[in-house]
Amino acid sequence: MRAPCNDCGKDTRPVDANGKTIVAEWDEYIVRPEVWRAAGMGARGFLCTPCLSKRLGRKLTAADYLARPGGVGADGKLGFITTKVDALRIVALEEAARRRATETKERRERRARRKRQRKLKGK
Repeated sequence: MRAPCNDCGKDTRPVDANGKTIVAEWDEYIVRPEVWRAAGMGARGFLCTPCLSKRLGRKLTAADYLARPGGVGADGKLGFITTKVDALRIVALEEAARRRATETKERRERRARRKRQRKLKGK
């Protein structure tokens, strides 16, 4: 076993008798740091998805992940939806989108305030 789950012992990166990776059985992912900490995990160790869910006391959601398996490619390798670097970029983009949404809301409120003020001046 190359990457045993800390709780149940399941190999999260299983290989066959010849040492070839059994990609379809991999249970590898990257969750947000706060999710990992909430599960009581530090910098080292592995948890299979069911054990992580059990530790959190809930099902995992898409928002919990930074990267997760995206299927097996034609080359037989496991593809991830995103890499760690891309994951950090995604987090930055999400934060930027939240800021834009807040700014847009504030702009709408300012516009509505100015419109009310012009209306009051016109009376």
